[in-house]
Amino acid sequence: MKGSVVFCHGLESGPWGRKIRALADVARHAEYEVESPDFQGMREPDERIRKLVEVAGRMPRPLFLVGSSMGAYVATVASQNLQPRGLFLLAPAFYLPGYPDQSPRPEALHVEIVHAWGDRLVPPENSVRFAREHGVELHLVEGSHRLTECIPFLESSLGMFLSRVEVMLHFAGCLVGEALGDALGMPVEGEPPEACRAYVKDVVRTSQLESFPAKIFPFGQYTDDTQLARELLLSLTVRGQIDPEDFARRLVTLFRSDGIIGIGAGTRKAISQLQKGVPWSKAATPSPSAGNGAAMRAAPIGLAYRGKGKRLKEAAEIQSRVTHQDPRSAAGSVAIAEAVSIALDSPSVPPEAFCESLARSCESLDPLLAGALRRLPSSLGAPPREVAPLLAATGMDEPAEYSGIPGFVTGSVLWSLFCYLTHPDSYLDAVSLAIEAGGDTDTTAAMTGAISGARLGLDALPEDLAAFVNDRGKWTSGDLSRLARRASLMAFE
Repeated sequence: MKGSVVFCHGLESGPWGRKIRALADVARHAEYEVESPDFQGMREPDERIRKLVEVAGRMPRPLFLVGSSMGAYVATVASQNLQPRGLFLLAPAFYLPGYPDQSPRPEALHVEIVHAWGDRLVPPENSVRFAREHGVELHLVEGSHRLTECIPFLESSLGMFLSRVEVMLHFAGCLVGEALGDALGMPVEGEPPEACRAYVKDVVRTSQLESFPAKIFPFGQYTDDTQLARELLLSLTVRGQIDPEDFARRLVTLFRSDGIIGIGAGTRKAISQLQKGVPWSKAATPSPSAGNGAAMRAAPIGLAYRGKGKRLKEAAEIQSRVTHQDPRSAAGSVAIAEAVSIALDSPSVPPEAFCESLARSCESLDPLLAGALRRLPSSLGAPPREVAPLLAATGMDEPAEYSGIPGFVTGSVLWSLFCYLTHPDSYLDAVSLAIEAGGDTDTTAAMTGAISGARLGLDALPEDLAAFVNDRGKWTSGDLSRLARRASLMAFE
């Protein structure tokens, strides 16, 4: 089962009326467990809320609440405790006399309302007001309060609602997954493998992050990896397409506010040029500088242009060239974006096909990376401690003595992909492995986390750790999820 859908009936109806039975069949067909608590005899909304919290709290996650009339009010108030991923509300009893909370706040990734123009019990204007106040989607249809005339519409709407939220969860999993990997890797960035393995064993695996001595920021703060990925996705959602000028302006604005944490040398030089008024097409740091600064922020391209091979490659290359001229940086950017795209759309593809697709997408930019990608599946059975130094040295003219994955784009991208493919079904295992290799741990964990989160979805991330994610108290995991939701609803050019 994918999760659960809990139905909340109205004041005068029962738990398994005609409407709920029809909608429950839709949820079952979509592979969700269903439940409909019996609230009959409970006249007070608060009593129903307590029962709903008790029943739904035991249901498998992700959780969706569907409510009708008083049941919609009950579901909305209970959402503040249950934190469901979706609220599907039918003729919700908002702003009515006798209800304790006259303006309940919906707490869900996505909310949709269906209300009938002919409703004589709850004015449809109430739903218009609620939708405007909370920015939720509203469908106004012909019919009466019970909406029984609209059951076929409700069935198709619930099916689409569940599908849309599933996509949102994977978009959010990618962005929050990047941020959490970044935050988990930051405390030991630059440390050797031995120290990083101990950190993973004693701190990450035991969820003792708060007690770990912070270098500068407490646990949860992420770095430029996520900050620049966030700004790229903001640009994409505002502009509706890749717009290098807009993205460049956002980088400059963040740079001027001294808001970029851990910025790399190549990116810093490029933004300094942009700040002086140099056009984005000429400001990038030239070769042979080939850091991973463009690849680490490329995941949003995979979200926006998933499945759009040629357009994805163009967009990933363009965003890379805002800061990095070297084609190897562009190739790494394309590989990460393509990996996210495949993780979203084809999560069960075998490693050989996965890597072949990545190799084809970046071959014209960096044949060496393409060749290494084609060989990567053969290394999946080998001990990671033996694989890491080999991948780290890939493409380097004079590799230094191994002390962790460096910031060079080729090796760090290969290592991130290796970690994802080694643990495709476990976010924490994949990210932990990325960190254990040492070196540029925030970036490798961020790239690994973005791909893993895209494949597994938001609910596969460790909730207790993801709750700490933030950027100096702002842009929390909830904020990043809402940005991802916006992106998931768009059709990018």
